[in-house]
Amino acid sequence: MIRGCRRTDFQLGDPEKLYESITQKLYSYPDDTLVYPGHDYLGRTASCIREEKAFNTRIGSGQTLEKFVQIMKNLDLPKPKRIDSTVSQNLQCGFSLELGHVNEDNFTMHDLYQLLDNLKSTERVIDVRTPNEYSQGHVPGSLNIPMGNEQSFLEELSSYQRIFVHCHSGRRAQTVYTMLGMQGLENVVCINSSGMADWTIAGFPVER
Repeated sequence: MIRGCRRTDFQLGDPEKLYESITQKLYSYPDDTLVYPGHDYLGRTASCIREEKAFNTRIGSGQTLEKFVQIMKNLDLPKPKRIDSTVSQNLQCGFSLELGHVNEDNFTMHDLYQLLDNLKSTERVIDVRTPNEYSQGHVPGSLNIPMGNEQSFLEELSSYQRIFVHCHSGRRAQTVYTMLGMQGLENVVCINSSGMADWTIAGFPVER
């Protein structure tokens, strides 16, 4: 978000929700709060709330919801390469116990704890941290497949009805999830915003 904002024309984008998120959440921070973009094609590395309110051409502080929605619906930008396959993979990352499907809420380590004692033989918890991290404490019954080694375990991983992939905090799990998706696996529940750190803090059982 430097002089612009994310697109809303794919991956369940919603200009009205984006407007609310920026104006009601981001713009509520102090004006000198630094803003770091997820990516920027012009090489800019940081801005601040004050600058975006003043100079953001899409959603400056004086922008109305109606005008913003009109702008976002008429950008007429080319479709990113491989976006169709990428979106389908992203939508499967996360699993909602309440909703019973994989495109709403992020599945966390707390959710995994609720399921752990009732996992079927066709389900498996996969820990993608390093062997050293794994040896210091892991989810009971989990299988250690360090990130980068998943290719060697594709046959075993594909044999499960469902696998729950986690790491320390979520970043490596997301990477492994993407790689497995590219290999055609559709049985992966990615714990991408939580991890072993949260499991330990919560006092859940740890196996060594």
